Amino acid sequence: MKYIHVCVPACPTYQVCSNRVCVGSGEFGISVTWSRPGDGDIVVTTPSRKSIYYGNKGPSVATDQGQLDHDDTRNTGPENIFWNVTAPTGVYHICFQQYSFSVPSNVTNPITATFQIRRPNAVTQTLTKTFVNGDRIVPNTCNSTMFTYVGSVNYL
Repeated sequence: MKYIHVCVPACPTYQVCSNRVCVGSGEFGISVTWSRPGDGDIVVTTPSRKSIYYGNKGPSVATDQGQLDHDDTRNTGPENIFWNVTAPTGVYHICFQQYSFSVPSNVTNPITATFQIRRPNAVTQTLTKTFVNGDRIVPNTCNSTMFTYVGSVNYL
């Protein structure tokens, strides 16, 4: 059976529904959910190499005005980063950190992170990665060489 995740009551126009939670939308947004309860963390590094994560939530110059508005530490997400102003153009790197799970990820008990990338007037893009190593790697930055790396998107 496939479950439909809706928000009740419905989200206001400036928010979207992610995993039954209303989160900020705006000009550009990235949300993550994961496959089992625990503390997973979204990390997005902007084109100017500024990282947005639980320790640097923004909005500020240090986050290129992006902001983390939902930080889930116990369930399956979402965590959400968005810009309610024009986001800088360029490549954004997206990572998932396995901060704290009762059973670390492994081959028989993996953790799958699913990212939704939202842009104005565009179809939502999905990125998915399954983690099986159990490592608690928390560099709080993101680039394509890191184990926590899920993908990159070009925002124009």
